Amino acid sequence: MFDKKIIAGIVLLLCLFLLPRSLQAERFQGQRLVLGIGAGYGFPLEDWLSSKTYVLRDQIFFEEEGLLSSSLRINGQFFFNKVVGLVVEYGRQQARYLSHLDWYGLWVQDPATFKWKYFPIDHYEDPQTHFWAIHSFLAGVTYNFKMWDARTRWVPYMTVLAGFYTLSGDQEKVLDRFRLGPEKTMTTIKSGLGGKYRLNNRVFLTAQLTAQVLMRKRGRRMEFEIETQPREQFDYNEYWDSGRVVRNPGAIVRSFAYAGLEIGIEFNLLYK
Repeated sequence: MFDKKIIAGIVLLLCLFLLPRSLQAERFQGQRLVLGIGAGYGFPLEDWLSSKTYVLRDQIFFEEEGLLSSSLRINGQFFFNKVVGLVVEYGRQQARYLSHLDWYGLWVQDPATFKWKYFPIDHYEDPQTHFWAIHSFLAGVTYNFKMWDARTRWVPYMTVLAGFYTLSGDQEKVLDRFRLGPEKTMTTIKSGLGGKYRLNNRVFLTAQLTAQVLMRKRGRRMEFEIETQPREQFDYNEYWDSGRVVRNPGAIVRSFAYAGLEIGIEFNLLYK
């Protein structure tokens, strides 16, 4: 005959395994350490970053286009409970800048003699493509709209992050011409809204829509408004007066925003 204590122990273990999942889920406290990896595609939220521009056709032909492409993110998350956690994240957004510029000759009237003089500028730049990227280093919070437990399959969530970014790319051919200015590192804000699908207690699939704003410096002041219209890249007054080709060094946008669509995977490294 088995000892009564042994029998009681076996019965207790069977009950723990056979308990309804809802009762088992109550034992989950929600504290987790998570590694997240995601990839996707970015797209600008402002026309100047995505549209081609033609300036003064038959006198100045200028075409430029900014395109965003693939994105990557890696983050670590620590959840205090079933809904709220801290996030640290590194993100990379790949982009490219296309430009094509022709300056043609120009007739200019001499204000003293009222005679017209022709300036044969004939400046031509081959169509060019230059690559650049945005590297973001962020920290913030994540919030689950639904309590996660051992029986939950789908959880909607949001994140709010802030930090700094650095731009990689040719200073003159990308940053200056694209009106981003000489500063490569400044502050950024990012938010995300998405959902997680539980494959098991260790692995989740994720999908999210993100939006990010990059702050730019103009002079000694910080400007946080989103620039809806591009500042002109060329000094047209100088062009009309003397026919010289002059780029405007003050043509710097104050900020720009872009969005992204990402899918990813998360691993629960530790949970209880």
